[in-house]
Amino acid sequence: LANLTKSLALELAERRIRVNCIAPDMIATPGDAGLSIEAAAAERDWSTTVLPDMGHPDDCAAAVVYLAGDFSRFVTGTTLHPDSGNLASGGWKRLPGGRFTL
Repeated sequence: LANLTKSLALELAERRIRVNCIAPDMIATPGDAGLSIEAAAAERDWSTTVLPDMGHPDDCAAAVVYLAGDFSRFVTGTTLHPDSGNLASGGWKRLPGGRFTL
């Protein structure tokens, strides 16, 4: 999807159509085994996230609002990652005390 986003952004830019992608990860949702957001978050292994906070669907909604608004008028062909730093960590895990290890 990220590559399709880039291709479409190039194709449609002349028409002033912006194309962007949102790639969430580590977001607890009610669809996680039929649990509430809080229960789904409790089931997750949060040691794999960079930020020690629970992701919420509102974090993804905020990315959508940003991309739909005027503040992103100069943004196209990009992928936003509301993922608590999962993409940045590249497989590293947070240890108790805040250090990271592979």
